[in-house]
Amino acid sequence: MNIKFIIENIVSKTINEAFSTGEYWITDDGSTIYCDIDVGDQGHQGVIIEHCAREILSHFGIDIDESGLLGDHEESLKEILISDGRLSEDELEEWDKKSPSEIILRKLIEDKVYPSEKQANEALYIAYGGTSSRDPRDYAMQWLSYKIAKTFGQRMEVQTWTLTEKDLSIIVRGLNDIWDDSFDEEDVPEDEKDLVNITVIRTGKIYSSIPLAVLEKGLVSRVIGFRKDVPWMTENINEDYHHLNKNFIVHEGDRLITAVFPDNSRLQFEIHFRDTKGRADKEKHRKQAVSKWKSLASKIYKENDTLDEVGNQHTITWKEAFSQALQEPELKEFIRDNQHQQIYRPEDTGYENKQIVPCIDPDAYNPNGMNQVGGRGDNVNISGA
Repeated sequence: MNIKFIIENIVSKTINEAFSTGEYWITDDGSTIYCDIDVGDQGHQGVIIEHCAREILSHFGIDIDESGLLGDHEESLKEILISDGRLSEDELEEWDKKSPSEIILRKLIEDKVYPSEKQANEALYIAYGGTSSRDPRDYAMQWLSYKIAKTFGQRMEVQTWTLTEKDLSIIVRGLNDIWDDSFDEEDVPEDEKDLVNITVIRTGKIYSSIPLAVLEKGLVSRVIGFRKDVPWMTENINEDYHHLNKNFIVHEGDRLITAVFPDNSRLQFEIHFRDTKGRADKEKHRKQAVSKWKSLASKIYKENDTLDEVGNQHTITWKEAFSQALQEPELKEFIRDNQHQQIYRPEDTGYENKQIVPCIDPDAYNPNGMNQVGGRGDNVNISGA
């Protein structure tokens, strides 16, 4: 067994993957922050948590490079507010007996640190490390005009809260910065160069395969034509839909769950809601479906990801792993087929009285609702399985 060869193989593979699948924040001035948690110290969420904490601390006169969470600095904040005569006796008692967060929020609002009380509230929540009721990534996109950028295959995936001419300008500056550092143009096929997929989080609209040259025009009207009118893009999408990974993207829709892969092929199924009652149960069941599909696919992929004694890797693709996961008994309960009855009214769910085709491949899509033969990759149809 050649141990040296195996180690060099693993190291080379790791470096190449990190180089070609980077994850970034594009800030409001078009500069970029590298934030791949698998390679660096912080992911997208961690960068924004520290940003909010540092911003609040700086306002009160505490300047620190690595702030951590705001809760780590409550005593210092208390001393400064006392020194400035900004804590009444009642507030001091509240600070010691209850959480000081409410007092800090009041001071932020009094000082008009943020344009609105809503933003102040969300910034403070995130600065304390909160992520459950407000995603730091959504905060950054909505309030700071930041954009998420991830290299995905030979393309770039971008998420933005809105899509205006200002947003386009920010995106273009950021992408030029990333591509200048990350890509060897000689290794990219001509028809795949400088292509961008953009997801607008506020509306759920997705625009695919946009040439960078089109974005550089700075006109939203030029981008509209790149929206693909397929069901999983046109239905309403949850704000929490963006399950991004270096090797796939999972889109969580109201009733459709779609996995997209680097070659732009995809697998999809429609959720069977069983006897769940009300919106809360429906959302919980949908999230369980997404989690189950991802976990099963990950398990299948890892079980097939091995190196032999000479360093050759034996594995299946992520698309094959997700496809096999669709056949697992654990996932069957979440997949709607034609035998299932409608649990929600059509106006609640978007169900239509037509044949249900849970899984499609993009190039084989037929608006009549049937899979065609001859599209890129394997077509998978779970209906009646």
